[in-house]
Amino acid sequence: MPHRAASTGEETILDQVIAGSDSPSLSDDQQAHIRDRFIHYSANYDAL
Repeated sequence: MPHRAASTGEETILDQVIAGSDSPSLSDDQQAHIRDRFIHYSANYDAL
């Protein structure tokens, strides 16, 4: 089952693609979450 945003009202990338978006995007909060996860799991972090 695909991961869904936790009842924040944020649309997931999958939702955007299903709705027909040609250029789906992440909210600032979603980008920050991914960056935090990347930093946490990567010993070789290069600034985005």
